[in-house]
Amino acid sequence: MQQRQAVAATSLSYVLVILDTSIVNVALEPIALALHSNNTALQWVVSAYTLSFGCLLLGGGALADRFGARRLYLHGLLLFTLASLLCGLAGNGMTLVAARVLQGMGAAMLVPASLALINQAYLDDPVGRAKAIGIWAGCGGIAMAAGPLVGGVLIETLGWRSIFLANLPLGLIAIGLSARLAASAPQPRASVWRAVQLFGNRVFSACVAVSLVSALLLYGLMFLLSLYFQRTLGFSPLRTGAAFLPLTVMVSLGSLMAGELVRAFGSRWLIGGALFSYTVGFALLLISVSTPDYALIVVPMPLIGLAAGLITPAATAALMNGVQKEQAGVAAGILNTARQIGAALGVALAGGLL
Repeated sequence: MQQRQAVAATSLSYVLVILDTSIVNVALEPIALALHSNNTALQWVVSAYTLSFGCLLLGGGALADRFGARRLYLHGLLLFTLASLLCGLAGNGMTLVAARVLQGMGAAMLVPASLALINQAYLDDPVGRAKAIGIWAGCGGIAMAAGPLVGGVLIETLGWRSIFLANLPLGLIAIGLSARLAASAPQPRASVWRAVQLFGNRVFSACVAVSLVSALLLYGLMFLLSLYFQRTLGFSPLRTGAAFLPLTVMVSLGSLMAGELVRAFGSRWLIGGALFSYTVGFALLLISVSTPDYALIVVPMPLIGLAAGLITPAATAALMNGVQKEQAGVAAGILNTARQIGAALGVALAGGLL
C-alpha cells in the first residue's frame, strides 16, 4: 500500500513540475504582448524556473537525506503551489520572473525527495523500483506531451494566467496524497560535498552527462519552435500546442516504454539507441527548417521526442540502482540538476539564435 501511495503522490507532483516546463512555451507570445516583454525577458520567464530548479537541486537532495524525504517533499510541494499562485497574479515581467524562481525552489525540494521516497518504498525490490521510476518518468512524459496542448486550450479560453493557476487544485490534491505517506527517517551521513565522490563512478557520470545534453537539445528546440510557430507561421497558442504533439506524444510514449525496454535490453543499449535517434532527428530538422513549412518540420519531431522520452527513465534507473541508500537524495539531485542546467543552457543558446 505504501508503495502505491508513494508512486501516486510523487508522480502527480512530478506532473506539476514538468507541466510548468512545457506549458509555458505556448504562452510566450501572449505573455510578451500582455507584459510588454522582449525576447530576453521571455528567456528569463523560462530560465528563471529551470536555473533556480537546477542550481538548488543538489542542496535539495542533501536536505532530503539529512532531514527526511517526506518532510522536504511536503514543504517543496507547498512552496511550488503558492509560487504558482503568484505567477498567475503577476502584474509585470519582474514579478513573474521572481515567482518563477520560487517555483523552481519548490521543485528543487520536491523532485529529489520524490525519487528518494520511491527508492525507500522499493528498497529491497530493484525490479519494482525500476518499474516505479518508469511510471514516475512516464507521468512526466505525459505532462510534457499534454503541456503545450493543455496550455493552448487554457490560453485560448481563460488567458495566459490560467496555465499557472491550474496548478492550485492539482497541488492541493498532491499535498493530500503526500500527507498519507509514512515519515522517512533522516540519513545524517549524506553530505553535499560527498557528491563529488559519485563522479568516480563512470556509469553515474555518463548518466549525468547524457541527461544534460538531452535536456539542452529538447528545451532549446521547444523554445525556438514555439516562437517560430507563432511569429513566423502565425499559429495561435492552441494551434501551436497542437503542432508540438508529434514531438511531445513521442516523449510520453518513450517514457512509458522505457521501463520494459530497460529490463529487456539494459540501460546502455537503450541510451545508445536514443542518442542515435537524436542524431538522425536533428540532421533532418536542419534540412527542413530552411523552408517555412510545418509539413517538413514535423517529419523529424517524432524521432527527437522518442529519444528524449527514452533517455530520462533509462538514465534515472541506471543511476539510482548504482548508489547507496544514504546517497539517493544527493544522486537524484545531481541528475536533475544536470537536466535543468541543460534546459537553461538550451533556452539561452536558442535565444541567441533569434
